[in-house]
Amino acid sequence: YVMDYWGVPAREALERLLESQAPPRITVNAASHYGHHLVGQNLDILPMSDRERVSTDAASEAYVFAYAYENRLPPTSAALAVKVYDNTIAALVPKPDIEAAYEAATANEPLVRGAMDIYVHNGQAVYVKEPCVEADIADMENWRFELRAIPWNPEDLPPRWRAQGEERLDFYFPGFGAPLDGKCAASVPLPQHQASLRLRQRDWSGDAIWEAKFTANPELHRAAHARVAEQEPAARSVFDVHLADGEVIYVKEPCVEADAEPRFFLHVTPQRTADLPERWREHGFENLDFDFFTRGALIDGACVASTALPEYPIAGIRTGQFISGRSPSWSVTIAGE
Repeated sequence: YVMDYWGVPAREALERLLESQAPPRITVNAASHYGHHLVGQNLDILPMSDRERVSTDAASEAYVFAYAYENRLPPTSAALAVKVYDNTIAALVPKPDIEAAYEAATANEPLVRGAMDIYVHNGQAVYVKEPCVEADIADMENWRFELRAIPWNPEDLPPRWRAQGEERLDFYFPGFGAPLDGKCAASVPLPQHQASLRLRQRDWSGDAIWEAKFTANPELHRAAHARVAEQEPAARSVFDVHLADGEVIYVKEPCVEADAEPRFFLHVTPQRTADLPERWREHGFENLDFDFFTRGALIDGACVASTALPEYPIAGIRTGQFISGRSPSWSVTIAGE
């Protein structure tokens, strides 16, 4: 099964690349879950003249062999994607210019600071470790990262990921990164739809070295913050709660990531029970609970989250934060219009 499902498309992707590229030498970075073995095995069955044109050096800068790229393939590389029933099985994508991605991304503040700082720039997640010492560089080929995208709209998920509820975009550092004069950086394409991200780096035993969670588009929350900056909140508590443009906007400043760890509850009571989705009518309110990282971002020392309100006439809103099995840590009630 593995060879039929992954192996045959891998060969087809290589054949397409060889046909489309005129230069005699092609570099294909095979640093992915199955890439190293499958690219090597497929090269063995290609004609010698083709075999001699392909290098599989993990440090190559030309093409990255990868999977699961339905929502991340740039238009220029679409011809190098092998699809079966409209699912991308294998792809050869141009490796990004790591130094250019680093320079552009680090002109702004990172969204996450930690073992690696994380930036989002031009549809890419840019990972930066600085300083990056010789021991890091020696171990770099083993660096494995999990990148999971949870869409705000579940219908944005490619069909193959809908059962999991998240798009899995895991990668190895050599495929998307490189050492850069005392620092190490990687640039990884993100889905084009609005999503929240779970990032994690694991060692070879499977233990997490670090992890982080954030939204892929903090500009939406920066704009929401600006809209209510001079506005009196509808309610004040641990978070100030604003109502603006059909949204509930939560703001806490100053703020640290731990302030946003407890789950947010948002219960909306309509003026007419008949307006509720059927599953909520027996409760008398619509439950719109959410985790901060799926609807919020830490921006310039402020925690900002926003979520849309239902379009029906609202009698009241109750919201706050809680930890499962415990009473709310804070709550407020806001009358509807």
